[in-house]
Amino acid sequence: MFKITSLLAFFIICAAFALFIWQGQQALPTMDGTVSLPKLQGTVSVYFDREAVPYIQAGSEADLCLAQGYITAGERMFQMDMLRRMAEGELSEIFGRDCLGHDRLARTIGFSRLAKLELKALSPEMKNMLQAYCDGVNTYLAKSTRVPALEFLILGYRPREWQIQDTLAILKYLQYQLDESWRLDELRSRIADKVGNNLADKMFEQSPLKSVPVSVPTPAVTHENVSMNSMPHLFSDYTQRHFAFLNSSSKYLWGSNAWAVSKAASSSKGSLLACAKDTVFTFPDIWYLCSLESSAFHAAGATIPGVPGVIVGRNESIGWAITSFKADVQDLFVEQFSDTYPDKCRAPGGWCKLFSVQEEIPVRFQESSTEKIYISRHGPLLFKDKDKGVALSWTGLQVGKSVFETMWQLDKASTWAEFRNILKNYNGSPQTFLYVDRKGNIGSQIAGNIPVRKCDNDKRFNNNILTSGSKLLPGWLDDCLWTERVSFDDMPSSFNDPQEYVIAGDRRSSMLPTNSNNNAPERILAVLSQYRKSSPTLDLAQMSLLQADQWAPLSGLIRNELAKALLRTNSADTYKQQALTMFNDWDGQLRADSPVASLYESFVVTVLRRVLEAKLGHDLACQYVERWPRWTGFVAKVIKEQPAYLLPPGETSYETFFLTSFAEALKNVRVSLQSEQSKDWYWQKLHTLNYLSVVQEKLPKSLTVIASWFLPSQSTGLGVGGDQDSVNAADLAINESPWQYRSTSGSTQRMLIDMADQDKFYQTLSLGQSGHLFSKNRNDQLKAWLNNEQCAIAFSSKQLRLQACHTLILTNVEQ
Repeated sequence: MFKITSLLAFFIICAAFALFIWQGQQALPTMDGTVSLPKLQGTVSVYFDREAVPYIQAGSEADLCLAQGYITAGERMFQMDMLRRMAEGELSEIFGRDCLGHDRLARTIGFSRLAKLELKALSPEMKNMLQAYCDGVNTYLAKSTRVPALEFLILGYRPREWQIQDTLAILKYLQYQLDESWRLDELRSRIADKVGNNLADKMFEQSPLKSVPVSVPTPAVTHENVSMNSMPHLFSDYTQRHFAFLNSSSKYLWGSNAWAVSKAASSSKGSLLACAKDTVFTFPDIWYLCSLESSAFHAAGATIPGVPGVIVGRNESIGWAITSFKADVQDLFVEQFSDTYPDKCRAPGGWCKLFSVQEEIPVRFQESSTEKIYISRHGPLLFKDKDKGVALSWTGLQVGKSVFETMWQLDKASTWAEFRNILKNYNGSPQTFLYVDRKGNIGSQIAGNIPVRKCDNDKRFNNNILTSGSKLLPGWLDDCLWTERVSFDDMPSSFNDPQEYVIAGDRRSSMLPTNSNNNAPERILAVLSQYRKSSPTLDLAQMSLLQADQWAPLSGLIRNELAKALLRTNSADTYKQQALTMFNDWDGQLRADSPVASLYESFVVTVLRRVLEAKLGHDLACQYVERWPRWTGFVAKVIKEQPAYLLPPGETSYETFFLTSFAEALKNVRVSLQSEQSKDWYWQKLHTLNYLSVVQEKLPKSLTVIASWFLPSQSTGLGVGGDQDSVNAADLAINESPWQYRSTSGSTQRMLIDMADQDKFYQTLSLGQSGHLFSKNRNDQLKAWLNNEQCAIAFSSKQLRLQACHTLILTNVEQ
């Protein structure tokens, strides 16, 4: 009887698995044949290359958007639904109370409310484009009712129809991800409270522009015994309890690098553009590639699923790239309340009324959660107690022209003057926009909404510190009130630089923090300068090699200091001497197969850990590394300046500290890789990719094991080179105990353009186009991405004929 039962159970499991595979295959999008989309005005042709990148040809822009919505939803519908749920605070409806922290914050900041306001301000033309995109998505949803994507089947729900506000909310949410500095403000305040302002200043030292010192006023006496010093702890306790989802995995966008070369320095006599978008490694990729063509529109490049058009790429006349410009556009204000005026907060000369909004958050398997959100004159309250609270001021709360409208207009720009004119009204996160055109011109323009504070010493852009809000500010004073935004004319801009190339973040044009540890622009500048010394012109092959560069910026400094330490202490440790010899023979490249790269990274992390944990403790040190991407700048400062007060307990000099840290770093590598032989210390064995799956990240722990059978996170121990400082970026997630080297963020999308030749247009993703588990295009670009090989994107008719593998006809005729 037991054998029969076991056999029956085996057959049931096999049948269920077969059904699962069949379901997954049936959910794959159609790439050949004819499909009816009733709301089309005319016939649309869609050609797919072998990587499933669509080339969409339509007679009108509306049909183009409708078709793009339909095609994108076919590959990425679950990802699109997760993005809008993250933006609109609706994750708990699917994943239960574990996501309430996220939903509360999303509702508090009000991405959905902001999207509704932006929708009202949209021009009729933009509404039509977005509505057409929605129609395409919803047509896909109607046709996929019988066989939904596997994630919807596993989680047991159907996505609602797509609305215009969903696209706008996603863009606002991603803007917040780029701008999120308030957690740094809160962390810096806690660190300053623990170790003092001097050390905190060193740990976070940077000034986004050439600047002069600014004193942030802090009152000596506060109202009703609310201490400014106590607020960081109170606020931190609250965020730890209620916003536990706030970690690096919740972020999609965090930086990029890009540069342009003019025709005078180009071997093709056309301007060249290189860009790498640095984001969190996710399955699927956050980027989606496409080519779009209508009678009056032709653009190709990368976009975000859920957003029509192209965000970075090229059209017939120009090419463009966008990288984040890290100005401080968020402040935290401490608000004070009184029992006498429960609905008011203290303001200069009296009391100011609070506004409130009621939010109902659906929670799966239990009653909805009712949240009352308070909004002060500074912004929404992230935290509110009886007599105190913390309000967020953020430029993204100022509703104006939609980011979508700017991006859509850039898709159709044809000259530098038109390009800049469009950016004058750009209201989103501060960005550096790089420009190239068919005439060989290059340009760079910073644009975005950056506040001018009352406490800034000088309103001229190049003398404005823009970081006055790096501490918790007293909300009852107006000393650091936002008075205006930095004018577009005061933003750095360049056109046809005499150097014949321009780099996003280049210090020569005041676009990089003077004390920043953003080493990639410096490295790009150095390599381009070296290229020019050895060759009169540059080409895309050299641009591609530079994108693959993995130089370690602290390698020379560490080598020199270790050599001096060994010499001064007359160390006879042959093992250390042999390891130092490895350093001396190393070219500083953090290649995946480099043993010295493992030793270098282990030493950097060991120095940081020993210094910080002695001062901050393990937890606060981990949070610093997690939240502050330029932590290696602090390590460099320690090694260079060697301040006595930072020596860990038990160390009497930096010579011995460096040697004991070096010994510990050696031990860590040997133990981690279980080998005494340096030839086995490949960096890729320690530095492994970790692709995040939204389902696995959000599911309760009890279900993650089951989900991992069907929805793997791609965390297969795949090793990579580089680190967060290299041009080919792949960060180190060392915020856990023991300190590890997992990589969760890096250059997930690379782009190369030669404007002299429409066939020389390349973009490569870290995985692939598809979000379906059983699609061959799910990770078919991974090998090319790892080897820095280029995937050509069809832009010209010639390239389209060469690359097209599938043809899908979309028609308004019922089949």
